[in-house]
Formats: sequence, structure tokens, C-alpha cells
Amino acid sequence: MFSAKNIFMPVLALALLAGCTDKELEQPQGVWPDYLRAESGEISIAAPSGSEFGPADNITVFSSRDVATNMMFAYNSGAFVGEGVISDSYCMLYPYQEGAAASIDGNQFVISADIAADQTGYDGIFISAGTEFSMNQACATARIPFSNPRDDIDITKVSLTPMGSEALSGTTRFMVSPGVGPMSIGAVGTAGAGVSKTVAMTVHESGDYVDFLVAPQALPSGYKVSVTQSDGVIAEVEFPVPVAFRAGEMTQLEVFEFAMPEYYIEYTAPSEITVAGYVSEYENGTGKIYFSTSVVPASLLLQNKEITGVRIPANITEIGQAAFDNCSALATLEFEENSTLTSIGETAFRNCALTVVDFPASLEVLGVQSFNNCKKLTTVNFPSDSKLRRAEQGALNGCAALHDVVMPASLEYMDKIFNTQFTVKLVVHFLGTTPPELASNANNTFNVNFLDTIYVPAGCSDAYITAWGARYQNANQFKKVSAAIKEEPQL
Repeated sequence: MFSAKNIFMPVLALALLAGCTDKELEQPQGVWPDYLRAESGEISIAAPSGSEFGPADNITVFSSRDVATNMMFAYNSGAFVGEGVISDSYCMLYPYQEGAAASIDGNQFVISADIAADQTGYDGIFISAGTEFSMNQACATARIPFSNPRDDIDITKVSLTPMGSEALSGTTRFMVSPGVGPMSIGAVGTAGAGVSKTVAMTVHESGDYVDFLVAPQALPSGYKVSVTQSDGVIAEVEFPVPVAFRAGEMTQLEVFEFAMPEYYIEYTAPSEITVAGYVSEYENGTGKIYFSTSVVPASLLLQNKEITGVRIPANITEIGQAAFDNCSALATLEFEENSTLTSIGETAFRNCALTVVDFPASLEVLGVQSFNNCKKLTTVNFPSDSKLRRAEQGALNGCAALHDVVMPASLEYMDKIFNTQFTVKLVVHFLGTTPPELASNANNTFNVNFLDTIYVPAGCSDAYITAWGARYQNANQFKKVSAAIKEEPQL
């Protein structure tokens, strides 16, 4: 019940005692629809009948105006203290000011706060927390129905986010169904953020949904729904249509369909490879791992010892850092025809068992140590229309079995990619009439003790010697390099 002091504020309270479900807080006596500026007062709420507040209990206070000032009060030595985040326990919603205080008076939870002017539009009707939440004038519900045309999907989190700058504020009570009881929403964040919750549920073909209690408001730019499995987003859909959440009403949002992501890598392995946070398929030795963008995620299969082959579809534009680093059994790499791949990230295929790599014409950048120490790699092929511009530091270093390499005419820069103790003397053909730029200190660009011949286009040997000589600080090394530079024989 309310304390002896007067208060002029709307009150919306939800209660869920940690470890005690289906218990209700006592309903506050009285509701005031009118508000005065800078008044002070207190709200007090008793623990459920037969229960007492204790160390496991928290009370969360949500602002219906500003999610950045949501507070959590944790029980400590007979009082509720603290602020800042949303809890899974006792909670209430009301417009309030920063600096509100919480305490225990007997077995009453007491909040003291100042009252702002013009906080109208919320009638402050009490909502009790049972196995089914009840609706009233002060709260809106957003229902997200799911459709899953594939196999059942286990998800761990659902998020609802405005596409505009609105600050969607949520309460701690919502339902998932079928077969999952009432649960609580996680932290909501600052302006522009939405509401989310770890849910631990399985989405079946149809009939599953999530209900959020939210502050009544309009989202004129639409909203976005994200679904997470473990530590990765497996599906995210934008709904750029205006939506309004009205007090006392349920708004059913558009159906969220779990469509298979269009981006994936295909692999061969003796058994299925699964990665936390990503959807996968596997049948008869071949599998797919799906992700949400055209970039193969960094460290996707880092140090995997089972994968033997990888196929990169045409719609993949980048391979992330260390995506297949130290995959010691990875022997084949295939790029789909009409590939749009532009870059291979740092250490992406380091220490793999590759023997031949046919790069796509679209590739522009070989990242730092991207194929470093692939000791079985004998052949790298670049098509005649290759767009390769940069071979970053050590991109092919340590590939000791390379022996006859053709670098495309498009190459503009390279950095120590042939500084290796080769198993046979190295021959390199540079097709560009303009010499590719070397790193600022070009020493060790080639291992001169294992260098046979550097072929350049007819009439270009002087240009190569001049351009590269300006980059070498070690005169003895460059003397051996310049001696190796020869013009391609005319057929």
C-alpha cells in the first residue's frame, strides 16, 4: 500500500519473485491521473502474502519516457540499492526522475521520487504477474509470430529493435509458446535500442510466437527482429513498415520466417562440422555452414582438423581473418564460377594442406600471411583477366613447394611473398609492364639463395631493376635479384 506521504504519478507494477512463480504483489491503493510539477512522494509495495523480500530478490523500475534511466534495485542488508539494468524479479513501471531511491520499510518496498509535469497518457493500472499476464490501459503487447519451413530451430534470444531513433521500452514479462512459460526481457539499452531476451526455445513449423510487453508508442520507420542461436545471429529481418503499440491492445507483427540464409561455405569432411551461432547442414560427406552476410566470418573454422575441402560460392565477397587458419587437413579449395570474391583476409588459409589454388578473376587482395606456410602448395593460378592488386606481407611466404609462379599484370604491390627456402629453385613470371611496388624495405622480398629466374615482359627489365633497386637497402641481395631479372623469350 502507499505510504503516508502523497504522490502524484502513474504507477504500473509487475511482480515476479525470484524462485516463486504465480505469486502476486499487493495492488497499490489508488491511482492519480493528474500530475503536478516537482512534487515528491513514495510508492510502497508489499511482498506477496506469505513471502518476504530476501537476497535473491531484485526490483526493476522502468521509465515509460526514457529507457536510458531504467533502474534496478538489488536487495542488500535490508534495503534495495543500485540502478541501471533490468532484472528478472520484482519490477514496476512508472515515469520517474533520476535520483529515485529505494528502501525497505518493514516488508514494504518503497520508492521515493520527484514527479515531472505533463507525464500524461498512462493511467497507471496495476498488472499482476501470474502464469498469464493481464492487459490494461497502461501497457501494450507486441506479438512476434514465427514460421519455420525447415527443421526445428533452437534459439536463445529474440530482439525487437526500432529502425528509427525511437527508444523502445519494455517490461519484464512476456510469453513464448507453446510449452514455454512466462519469461523475462533482458537489458534494453539506450535511445534507439530495443528489447531482447534470452529465451531457450525451439521454433517449430508454425504456432510459435513471442509476446513482449512494451511502452505504448509508434515506430514510424518500422522495426527489426533478430534471432540468436548461442553467440551468433542466425536470422535478422527488417520490417520497414510503420507500427503503433497502443495501451491495452495487442499488436501482432508480421510473421518472422526462418528463411535459409543465402550465404554459406560448402565443405567436405568425414562428419558434420558445427559452429556455435551458425546454422549447418550435412549429408554424405558434404556440409554447409550458413551465415548472414557475404563475408565468411573471421575464425569460422579456425584450427579445425576434420575439414578436407572448401567450396566458396559466387556470392561471397570476402573471406575473413583466420577463417580456415590451421585447418591442417584442408587439401582442396574451389571458387564457384563467376565469383565476386575481392579479398582473402589475414592468415585465412595459413598452415593448410592445399596443393593447387585457382584464384578467381575478381580477387583484388591477398591478405597478410593469407596462405603462409602452406608447405604442399605447388601451384597458384591467376586468370588472364585477374584484378589482383595487392599481395600483402608474407601472403605466399613459407609455401616451399612453389616453383613456377605467374603473377598477373594487374599486380600493383607485393611484400616479401617469396622469402622462403624453396624445395626447388623458384621461377616467377611478372606479366605487368609496370613493375609492382615493393614494400618500403624490400630486403628479403625474394630468398636469393633459392631464386632462379624472374621473367618480365619484353623491354621492361630496366624498369624493374630501377624501380625495385630503389626499395632495397641490401646491395648484395639486390645484385642477385637484378641478375635474376630476364625478359620473357619471344615465341
